Amino acid sequence: MPPRPALVTRRAVVGVTVLGTAGCSIGSLDPSSGDPTITPTMSPSDGAVPDPGGSESTDAATDAALVEQAALALSVAHQTAQTNARAHPPLAEALAPLVRLHRAHAGELGGLRPTSGRFAVGGEPVRRARRRVAVAEETLEQALVGLAVRADSGALARLLASMAASVAQHRSVL
Repeated sequence: MPPRPALVTRRAVVGVTVLGTAGCSIGSLDPSSGDPTITPTMSPSDGAVPDPGGSESTDAATDAALVEQAALALSVAHQTAQTNARAHPPLAEALAPLVRLHRAHAGELGGLRPTSGRFAVGGEPVRRARRRVAVAEETLEQALVGLAVRADSGALARLLASMAASVAQHRSVL
């Protein structure tokens, strides 16, 4: 009998996520960045004088675009899990935690976005539906990790990385 594959531990998922996002925003390490009463005279990353025109609005626009991308990826995964749970009653109990997780994450990102496409196929074997959901969750996890790395805001990077870790934990039991 072949040996059972090792399960991914929570410690491994969190460790990989933390390592993957550690370099996402050097600016978030600036102790004065969260305090509006302190105006730094130099950038903590390169020692240059900050741009008086302010790149903060550009950073905010970039992060807003990342939030929108994350919300769309989350909405697709949510629709996939929810539709397959309805189309395949034996999967409903197993997919309920994912549906709840997606709703909670969507609440942090401003809600679910409208999506379109074919998310379930009626009459197909349950194992195919489960695989479809697993692929959607893997895609979501990868998207969240990639977006966390690109985030300018340390808080957004941490939020997206945390969401990715949570999705990974849920995927491990699909």
